[in-house]
Amino acid sequence: DILFRGRISVSSGWTSGGLLFVAAAAGGLTQTPPTASGRTVQEVGIALTQALLEIHPKKGILVGE
Repeated sequence: DILFRGRISVSSGWTSGGLLFVAAAAGGLTQTPPTASGRTVQEVGIALTQALLEIHPKKGILVGE
């Protein structure tokens, strides 16, 4: 299944209130935005709780070179 917007329950471990970003690993999420030059930072949501995520993708921003 693919979720474009909305809420999804996941395994715990997320920091409540923390933003979610696309991770460097394919298909992954992280709460640490990439900082390497040439990488795209794309916010995709927020952790509402440790196990509930709100997905709302935003436009990506290229990290300066």
